[in-house]
Amino acid sequence: MPERVRQHQLEDISRSKFSLVLPREWVMRNKDKDYGIDAEVEIFDSKGKATGLAYLVQLKATESEDTNKVRQLDLSIDAIKYFKRLDLPVLIVRYSDKEDLIYCKWAHEIDLYYSKKKAKTFRITFTDIDVWDAGKASQTEDLLRKLRAIASGAIVLPVPIKLNIVHDSIGGISRGKFLATYRKMLVDYSDIIKNEQNHNNCLIQVSIDNNDLIISLSSLPGCTFHDITRASGAEFVNKVIIHIILGIGFSLISIGQNELAARILIDDKVKHSFIGHDEFVSRFLPTLMRTSKYEEIIDAVIEVMDKNSNNFLESIVTMSALVNFDELDQQKHKKVLELQHKILEKSIATDDTSLIGISHYNLGNNYRNTRSCRDSIHHYIQAKKYEPKYLKQIYYYQELAGAFFECGKYRIAARLYNKSIDMGSSDNVKPLYADALMFDGKYQQALDIFSEYLNTNDDQHAEWHLKMNCLAHLIDITGIAEQARRSSEAMSLIDISKADKPEFIGILEESINLDNICGLAWFNMGIVQSKSNKQKDAAFSFILCGLVEPWDVVAWVNATLCMFDKEVDTQLLTLVIHTAYFFNGDEYVLSLQKDLEARMTGEELETMTNIIENILPKEMITKQPKKIRIMGEDGIFRDVFTGNNT
Repeated sequence: MPERVRQHQLEDISRSKFSLVLPREWVMRNKDKDYGIDAEVEIFDSKGKATGLAYLVQLKATESEDTNKVRQLDLSIDAIKYFKRLDLPVLIVRYSDKEDLIYCKWAHEIDLYYSKKKAKTFRITFTDIDVWDAGKASQTEDLLRKLRAIASGAIVLPVPIKLNIVHDSIGGISRGKFLATYRKMLVDYSDIIKNEQNHNNCLIQVSIDNNDLIISLSSLPGCTFHDITRASGAEFVNKVIIHIILGIGFSLISIGQNELAARILIDDKVKHSFIGHDEFVSRFLPTLMRTSKYEEIIDAVIEVMDKNSNNFLESIVTMSALVNFDELDQQKHKKVLELQHKILEKSIATDDTSLIGISHYNLGNNYRNTRSCRDSIHHYIQAKKYEPKYLKQIYYYQELAGAFFECGKYRIAARLYNKSIDMGSSDNVKPLYADALMFDGKYQQALDIFSEYLNTNDDQHAEWHLKMNCLAHLIDITGIAEQARRSSEAMSLIDISKADKPEFIGILEESINLDNICGLAWFNMGIVQSKSNKQKDAAFSFILCGLVEPWDVVAWVNATLCMFDKEVDTQLLTLVIHTAYFFNGDEYVLSLQKDLEARMTGEELETMTNIIENILPKEMITKQPKKIRIMGEDGIFRDVFTGNNT
């Protein structure tokens, strides 16, 4: 006969006992055991209406007769961390069969700071105040209401807090004297926090227990500062106030209230304590840089950076700025450049040539991100002047090449890309080298490198495949494998007023003879060919214009429309749509859709729209990530985002 083990009996007893102590309006539902969650409790009011309040329960029963063992429970640290991450708060319930008592403690109250190094479990201790009594239900409901208020953004400034000091003295000061001094000094921070006597009016609870300052947002993740009693007297009280404010800010970040946290942490009376602490900055500043307070943050960093002997603070804020700011947000980049120039000034003042070089290099990267290529080149060149080690870095030649390419200096860009390849760069530099060669007029050489690269690498970047195909066709129809491009002359020949004249096509051919990849000439050639119903030829002309001038949405739309002709290879259509979308995103799709709607209706339009949506890439190939590099103790420059030195 199967037997029912004693532990299972105990678990059922504990479940029943806990259910019985709950108010009769509340409903406890069993949960499938999921990492220790045994039940969910939903709270209904006295009229039986749902309040929307709920919490989770983990039940742990014991029949031990040893009181110490009853009041101690070892839980997996991973499980505790898991409980803290859940959307609903978790109540850990300990049922003592011997005492017929229920002890309870919220998972968010467990401070893992005191766990032993490399320990896998943590011992939770229950006391008399943890016994479930008549008042626990109302306390639980009050906590859950506060939790909902906090999550909905109900916290406003000044934040009401009630400070609870657990022991009779703290930091060598009696509780009474400390509280009197605390209330007096709190006036200076009245725009951020205010003292509140009624515990029920406070969404945030603050307590001091021995050397620990604990800030709790009901059952949401809070913040604890340890060893706060290292100061004394009024200095100690002020330190407590500052740490309370910092803790409130950090706790708000943990629940996604970043804007309010930024207002608190960048307040004039607090910002120096925040920004002057490396650990606080590294953990929280990247998040704050995504708020509307980014300008004040950078100003505060500039204000305090001269007091720091290292460049850690500058590196963190610059890194955060480059990660978070969109390349089109010129105002934000302007502010970051202001910071980076200040860093350069600080480096120059130290007369440390290596730091000066690093500052110039990072300025070069940021100017390149804003497409200020001439400024970028200037700072890159200054970087290697002050720090010759850059000349041994493969990435340096690649980034300098990219800046020269943006400036239209294709020959220099090609040489620099080739240099990086000779130094052992990864294969993905080869298409960049081929691209520079193409724009320098070395069409056959560019085609050879594109072909070699794509035949040996599984690169899905449509632009490279499209350029390889178009270069092969271009050389075939023009017979020009290499030329010194005379771009200005080619452009000056094109007179749009003659577009309807028979001689216009001759003008375009002459222009192309001067510059085989003259975008304007090929665009107009496409118009002429399309009017003559030569859609396949027109498609090529528009594609070539798009490849030379990738942000020309009209060229890409025209190319796409021409490619719906039955003679055109559908694989080439996919490459065109992917490349056009890579450079122009949904602006291209919207423009294309507008043209289609002008040409088609009904089922035909719907079919074409579906074809385009199915061809669009499911995942965008990202553009080059932003970079900032600093020198490590080993003398190697590494990207702070990736840790790579390439």
